[in-house]
Amino acid sequence: MSTRSSELPRKQPVQLRSKALVGALMGAATRILSKASIDSVTTNEIADLAGVSIGSLYQYFPNKRALVAALIRSRASADIAQLTRFMDLPLEVPLVEAIREGVLALVDRHRKSPHLYRVLLRAVPDLDQHEAVRELARAGRRQFAAFLRSRRHETRTLDPELAALVLGRAVEATLHDVILEEPTLLEDPRLANELTTLCVSYLGCHEPQ
Repeated sequence: MSTRSSELPRKQPVQLRSKALVGALMGAATRILSKASIDSVTTNEIADLAGVSIGSLYQYFPNKRALVAALIRSRASADIAQLTRFMDLPLEVPLVEAIREGVLALVDRHRKSPHLYRVLLRAVPDLDQHEAVRELARAGRRQFAAFLRSRRHETRTLDPELAALVLGRAVEATLHDVILEEPTLLEDPRLANELTTLCVSYLGCHEPQ
């Protein structure tokens, strides 16, 4: 299902000034939604906090829903970028340690903004953002599959694409459940430890030859 037109930006920023303006709006929405609900927020509040006019906001977003939808996509994209950063570590870093770094970074990212994630996760279906988020997740899995192919000497024999799907969904689902049901677990170091164990055990990691 494609995103409804009411949830699409009016236009994309091109120049540095317009990108800075949209960035300020997204930052303001992030700060407000880190403490409040979508229903309680107005576009005027977001514009005021961003230090721009309401007219400038409407240049890029037709309404609050479109702005929050853009924030969902932006946050999901940043999460994928955070998770895939560990894939750039040199081959001298054992796969077990690389995965541990990736998991720790992702859990820490969610730990810093649990309310924001809870608000955005619940808004995904209402704002028709499921397919957009899933496409970002698929892109991340393709990167992970390529990473696994480059590290196949440190894992059991497996299908990289299937392994990326299974682990990607497992980690994502666990973090989403924690955010929605047990957010205090984000402060518990055992969460990252268990997720690391899940990944390492599934991959059958071993010392490179």
